Amino acid sequence: MFFHFTDLELESEIPKFSEVIRFIEDLLLITEASHYVDNYLIDKDLERTGPIQYEKIGQFAKSLVAISKREIAVPFTDRKNYLHLSQ
Repeated sequence: MFFHFTDLELESEIPKFSEVIRFIEDLLLITEASHYVDNYLIDKDLERTGPIQYEKIGQFAKSLVAISKREIAVPFTDRKNYLHLSQ
């Protein structure tokens, strides 16, 4: 799944979007598994206030899962989980 902020109705945004999709597909070609890329438009950004609030990352991930209309478990995000995620 690929989530993006690019409005594909704006012709000027299509080249940037295409470049990112090509990059993702090139990464996926490294594996021998078959793949299909679904893309979803995000209409709101992660709200950040003050120092890193790890639980906000989990909340944002849950909103992305809701956009995809799939059932994917999103664990509680604390500092330790964030360090694994960021790797």
